[in-house]
Amino acid sequence: MTAFLMAGGLIMSFWTDENVALLRKLWGEGRSARDIAARISGATRNSIIGKAHRLGLPSRTPLTRVAPRPKSEKAPRARAPRLPRFVAEAIDAVVVQLAPHGFSDGAVATVLTVKDGMCKYPIGDPKAKDFAYCGRDACRGSYCADHARLAYTSPRRFLAPGRRDLF
Repeated sequence: MTAFLMAGGLIMSFWTDENVALLRKLWGEGRSARDIAARISGATRNSIIGKAHRLGLPSRTPLTRVAPRPKSEKAPRARAPRLPRFVAEAIDAVVVQLAPHGFSDGAVATVLTVKDGMCKYPIGDPKAKDFAYCGRDACRGSYCADHARLAYTSPRRFLAPGRRDLF
């Protein structure tokens, strides 16, 4: 509730008898809560609606009624035919195992012996004790030529034959 602070610390509501009478009169004329709030100092639209409700003033119907628009008939949209679902046959993965080419004595590089310039292609399970790296001389990057062919794929392989000139 909006109220005014009077001298001596007393709080007095703006709903004086005159303001209540003005509210009843304007409400009866069909004025909007916004218009009534503009005429009563310190009142808001919501305070007008609340006071009218507490006074039991009759609720009002809107001054103008808008006729509902008839629903337009929409033509049914043509849907694209659904493609049948299919499940691709699972094919077995081809696993290529290269024999580990290591140092000239046949040993492979371990985590402790691998150095720059050596092929770092992992051989075996990293959790196993016999895990190692290839150890051959690396060419352009981390892998030897054989392992680089396995690890890297050219984007050209996946393009249509007429589009391979892009790369």
